[in-house]
Amino acid sequence: MSAPRTGPHSGRSNAARTTAPGAPRTGAAARHVADRTLRLALEVIDGRRQAASLRAVLAPSVVGLVRALSTAAVPGRSLGAAVVRTVHVRPVGDDTDDVEMFGTYTRGNRVFAVAGRLTARRSAATPAWTLTALRLS
Repeated sequence: MSAPRTGPHSGRSNAARTTAPGAPRTGAAARHVADRTLRLALEVIDGRRQAASLRAVLAPSVVGLVRALSTAAVPGRSLGAAVVRTVHVRPVGDDTDDVEMFGTYTRGNRVFAVAGRLTARRSAATPAWTLTALRLS
């Protein structure tokens, strides 16, 4: 018998595939922060949380946007609470300090898109991420 196939369609991961050192951890951290930050922002927009809770993770301009959306007539709000479904992140160019986030959330049976940008504030221990742009549709 021949050796098991490790091609792209064999169902096995390719052990030879490598990524830059630190990239998976940074990507995982950015995805976790993007997911949590998006959930917080949607809770504020829905009126389930105070906008003051966002100051640590959102840029001031984005806090203002979220605060304005919380009092505006947001399309689909009558369908129910916003629920995050998918969140993805990818680095912006070769710069690991910025990542784009994009995903979906639902209200009732409707699916909506979300996109944004996270910027890392480097400290001695770990990067702290700030949401610097947000787009809901």
